[in-house]
Amino acid sequence: MTVEDFTPKSIKIPLSKGYVAIVDEQDSDLARLNWQVLKGRRSDYYAARQFVPGVYSQMHKIIIERKLGRSLNPGELCDHENGVTTDNRRSNLRIATPLQNAQNKRTARNNSSGFKGVYFHKRDKRWIAKIDVNKKRISLGRFSTPEEAAKAYREAEIKYFGEFARKDGES
Repeated sequence: MTVEDFTPKSIKIPLSKGYVAIVDEQDSDLARLNWQVLKGRRSDYYAARQFVPGVYSQMHKIIIERKLGRSLNPGELCDHENGVTTDNRRSNLRIATPLQNAQNKRTARNNSSGFKGVYFHKRDKRWIAKIDVNKKRISLGRFSTPEEAAKAYREAEIKYFGEFARKDGES
């Protein structure tokens, strides 16, 4: 998804450092405020601003709470369904547990195979696929190519994570 992929009923809100957030028209009042882009733990960027000195409010959290008509409960997080953390359209935001939120994460940047859940086993000279489900690691097998291992991971991701499997097919 790029910032160009937005519906006519959505608007772009400028953030610091040249970034933009996408929101629905009904949340366009947020454009009157100055927003920063902050870097999250996993190198994703998100929109935030200080309403109280030293305390940042996240744009996506404000919008999902508007959508729900209530504050998020303890243990509830706001998940970006498409994985783009500056896409704050209501249709892209959903409630998730921390575990569900982790299931939707991207491939780690230091991943040498290029595929989530796939690594090369030097001794066996085979590609291994593994997936973590409810804090338990499940082996999906050994494969000749990283693509075969990635296919096995993707199938397991859909089976175990359901709606929280990556929508873009990136594994």
